This record gives sequence, C-alpha cells and structure tokens, in this order.
Amino acid sequence: MNKRNLTALSAAIGLGLSASAMGAGISEAQYKSAGQGIAARHTNEQALCESMAGNSKDVCQAEANGRESVAKAELELSYSESSKTRYEVRMAKANAAYAIANEKCDDAAGNVQDVCRKEAQSAAVAAKADAERAQTT
Repeated sequence: MNKRNLTALSAAIGLGLSASAMGAGISEAQYKSAGQGIAARHTNEQALCESMAGNSKDVCQAEANGRESVAKAELELSYSESSKTRYEVRMAKANAAYAIANEKCDDAAGNVQDVCRKEAQSAAVAAKADAERAQTT
C-alpha cells in the first residue's frame, strides 16, 4: 500500500514538473512516450490492486483509473492547450474524485452510506459546474 502511494506521488510530481517545464506544448514523440508511460504506470497500479481484496481492491482500482484518466487529460493539455483540453482536465478530475468517493462509500452501510453517496454526488456536480463555468469564461 505504501509503495503504491509513493508511486502515485512520484508520478504526479513528475507529470506536474514536466507539464510546467514544457510550457506551451510538447513534441509528438514526447506525447507518445508520455502516453506509454501513463499506460505502464496504470498497468503496474492495477497489478498492485490485484493483491488486495474486497472494497479496498475496488477503491484501489478506482484510484488507479482516476489517476490514469487525469494523467491522460493533462497530457492532452500539454500537447495542445486549449479551453477544451483545460475543461477535459477539470472533468477528468471531477469524475475521478467522484468514482473514488463513491467506492469509499461502500465501506459504510445504511443511512451513512446513502449520505456518503449523496455527498460524493453533490461534490461531483459542483466540480462539473465549476468546469463548465471556467470553460465559458
């Protein structure tokens, strides 16, 4: 579990630094290479999730899928920055956060689970509305 968190953290830092260092755009070769790196990290993360069981496995998979979708959206943004790609990054983050929160709600039961799901859905709706608003301005 700790190794997975460390891998995710290093991937996030690497993507953040590479995106900020590259500025306006990246070459097609860099784009393809980064895409392959994202796919490889996702495969490794999914393999780590396979060793888990129950809801922790589901949460792990949701986190891995979320990181992959956000990384792909950020890669698109670094390849061709536009209002559409900035919107897609925001939506990917909102969808990933919702999927993870929704899976974490499975640990609860009854009314607590219902409240958890409604809070997750509310946060997702707010994040998507923010993404819509940011795109129109």
